[in-house]
Amino acid sequence: MIFFKNKISIITYSIITQVLLSNNLAIGTEWIYQNPYPTNHKLLDICFVNEDLGWIVGRKGAILHSEDKGNNWKNQFSSIETDLRGVHFVDSNLGWVVGSNGIILHTNNGGESWKKQSSGTTQNLNDVYFLDNKSGFVIGENSLLLYTFDGGISWDDTIFAGMRPLALNSIYFSDRTTGFIVGESGCIIETRDGGLSWSKKEIDTSLPFYDVFFVDSLHGWAVGGWWPDMWAQGIMINTTDGGHTWNILRNAMGSRVYHSVFFHDENNGWIVGSGYSIYTTSDGGKTLQTHSKEIAFGEGYEWSSVIFNSDSTGFILGNDGLIFKSVDYGNNWFNSNTLTTDNLDDVYFINSDIGWVVGYDGNVLYTENSGINWETIEIGTTERLVEVQFIDEFTGWILSYNLTLFKTIDGGKSWSESKIDNIATSTRSLHFIDELHGWIVGGGRNSIIYYSKDGGANWTVQDNGSFRDLDTVFFMDKNNGWAGGYETIIHTNDGGKNWSQQIDIGLTYKINSIQFLYPLSDRDVGHNNTDGDDLN
Repeated sequence: MIFFKNKISIITYSIITQVLLSNNLAIGTEWIYQNPYPTNHKLLDICFVNEDLGWIVGRKGAILHSEDKGNNWKNQFSSIETDLRGVHFVDSNLGWVVGSNGIILHTNNGGESWKKQSSGTTQNLNDVYFLDNKSGFVIGENSLLLYTFDGGISWDDTIFAGMRPLALNSIYFSDRTTGFIVGESGCIIETRDGGLSWSKKEIDTSLPFYDVFFVDSLHGWAVGGWWPDMWAQGIMINTTDGGHTWNILRNAMGSRVYHSVFFHDENNGWIVGSGYSIYTTSDGGKTLQTHSKEIAFGEGYEWSSVIFNSDSTGFILGNDGLIFKSVDYGNNWFNSNTLTTDNLDDVYFINSDIGWVVGYDGNVLYTENSGINWETIEIGTTERLVEVQFIDEFTGWILSYNLTLFKTIDGGKSWSESKIDNIATSTRSLHFIDELHGWIVGGGRNSIIYYSKDGGANWTVQDNGSFRDLDTVFFMDKNNGWAGGYETIIHTNDGGKNWSQQIDIGLTYKINSIQFLYPLSDRDVGHNNTDGDDLN
């Protein structure tokens, strides 16, 4: 049976449904997310209690945990799909997470299990800070401040007299009694008595603040900005007297919105924000320098948090589950949690254990334990790779979009490279039935079909009647093959010497893949097959 698949829908004959339902449908019913690992959701906040133990939270209920200095991260089960925006641990066991719709989660075993605490609100909660295992504070939308003195068993709210509803975004305590909250419209609120009372500071700006950080009891910073349309305005302020007075750092006002700030001491710090901008300062924020090795992902992307858990080791969080790590004081950053964020085009498993994945920018991934772990394989190209196929553990091919074929005969340890020709403008799919006989399809002014009888060393063009561009090809044997593309499916029963439009089922989509569930009989393909042995 033929399986036609495209990006919008799956088209099947009714008999295919019967075959699928009649087999063991339990196979494949449990799917495990593998890449980008451990999540592809935007990450929003990070907390370390020491150099080894850290937690990250993000969109769609994401909670990640590391026990090895952030070298590896694993998912912790939050049981919710709510966006999580803030995380704080007071030791290796006790922690709290807050997020949208008034969600507060608590763990007493390092995140092995999480339980909901009743916040008494459905407002979005943006940040959390605990002074010890009992006294904690949560902030959120509409000037909401929640506090607890019993570890979250009960939460009460505080009303800020005379303050209009604002989004409160970040909370930080420089010592046990002195704390600060920042938010929209230049809002800074302080406490000098451990949170029993709060007062608003007057700052000469209406720009929102997104993060506040103190390196000691005197030196602190807040960062933020605004991106109303086509331009952005970043802002940074500091204090050197414990928050009694705040100064706008005019030379640090840039064209990016600043989302997070971290300082090692009163002079040396890091700021990250929109457009994946990374800035450093060595004079307490009076001037900012763009990091010399800024990681470029393009406009619309953004870093959400920066933190160092030691003098040399730091982390930056971003979109798509990105966790960048530095182990050399921030001189260089590398993606610590995922194989690749590039698009992946094809996957092929030789058996239940050994598999290959290919995609954009020359990405080749390999697993030998059913995908539990993947490693990156270098084959010496940055071309987009569209298909991979192996006929056994040793012999395989990878096809690029740009008419390049890569072949291995040693299980992927080494790869040879060859160009097909320049007749087609692109190549889309390949299929080999053994170590010698294979076909490749592609596009140009008309569709192109190539045939090789020597394992891909040489290729000849087969006439296919000038059909549309082709995106997939599959052969059952030396005679019987199918190819598909935009609104077309063609068939050959003589090894590709002749091709014909096989069926008209009113296709209005592009056919991306054709596969067979089991071998065909003569009844399926007709009795007038040409003997394919002359293809040798």
